[in-house]
Amino acid sequence: MSEQATLSPLGEKLQASKAQIMQKNFRGAWEQLGALRAESGEATPGEQEEMLYQMGVCMNGLEKPAEAINFLNRSLRLAEVAGDLGTQARNIEELGGAHHQRGEFRQGEALYDRAHKLYTKLEDQAGIARGFRNLGGVRIDLGHTTQAAQDFETARKMFSEQGDTEGVATCVTNLSLLIYRHKGRTAAIADYEAHLAQNDANHFLVFNNLGFLQLMEEQLEPARQNLKKGVEDCQARKVEDDNIGLLYLNLGVIDILDNKLDSAQEYLDKAAACFAQYPVGKAVLVCALPPEAKEVGRFVVAEDGHKLGVTFLNSALVAQLRGQKDEAQQLAQKAIELDKDQGYPYAVLGWLFKVNGDTQAAGHAFRRAVSKEPNNPAFKQSLDCTNPYLSQKLGRNEPCPCGSGKKFKKCHGAG
Repeated sequence: MSEQATLSPLGEKLQASKAQIMQKNFRGAWEQLGALRAESGEATPGEQEEMLYQMGVCMNGLEKPAEAINFLNRSLRLAEVAGDLGTQARNIEELGGAHHQRGEFRQGEALYDRAHKLYTKLEDQAGIARGFRNLGGVRIDLGHTTQAAQDFETARKMFSEQGDTEGVATCVTNLSLLIYRHKGRTAAIADYEAHLAQNDANHFLVFNNLGFLQLMEEQLEPARQNLKKGVEDCQARKVEDDNIGLLYLNLGVIDILDNKLDSAQEYLDKAAACFAQYPVGKAVLVCALPPEAKEVGRFVVAEDGHKLGVTFLNSALVAQLRGQKDEAQQLAQKAIELDKDQGYPYAVLGWLFKVNGDTQAAGHAFRRAVSKEPNNPAFKQSLDCTNPYLSQKLGRNEPCPCGSGKKFKKCHGAG
């Protein structure tokens, strides 16, 4: 929508919903836009385009790309009628994001490239930089990693020249992800540190990702310091969404591992409050394990973890370590309800059962974890620690291999 000296009442409301989108409060913006739809009959074509575009952005943010495509196509048609190349470019860029999110990588790449060309024609430097970054992202998914790395390097340089720290950070996280995939965590940590040394990437996205990798390497104090920097950056930018929630969650895990249970729970409570407000999206997350699980490790990794569910699991361990066994079980069950198709909540529940002496229930939980993720070595190892026979392919009426003389279903296969 073009800038006006005096905005109409509808234009002012669209500015308010846009501000919510800028804060990534897509649900709140969508509710505001829904209330405005009754007024759309009196909207100017520019206001209609802006409303439809914002609806598309909200649907993308809420991970509903099919609905986003519908709104964005309608918005694009209005922009084309108006002959406004800038609004066309932003709609095409957002459409690229929707198709990318749907896994339609070729179509996403074509749309990103089309938007990039429009931004180049307009000499819009920020749009050009985003174009390189967007193309890098979809080319990773297409397996074109060399070209993707070049795109991200170009975008990083442009964002740095523009003083756009967030743009730099998004490129850095993608470049370091490529390093991680090809060379592992240690190399990725060094890459993040090298980027931070350039003093243009001091952003909570970088601090969180670096801190998380250091947590995975059990470099707890460096991880804590970087995560705290991330929290401070979020607070300075007035970011209150799930990004700060992830920082709080990771800090909570570190304090659990350091046996600082009071501060751990404070962080986890803050994380839960964030995730309750911003529930969309999953991430690679860590669930701490009790000390008795040392044969498996100090934590399990949820590769596609439910943010609130993982927070509940870590709070469950805090409760367990405080001797609040019933509360621990209840929190773990809540996590399972949020992500029952994943293995990690059953694995954590199994360890809670095991440390409380309920071997049969532990074995059942570990078996559920293995059934969800049969190739996860930590889950198999947890099962073997409890009942090595459950991981074997045995008929329930076969003799139990422990030598008891009982049928497997009446012995180590019970439950």
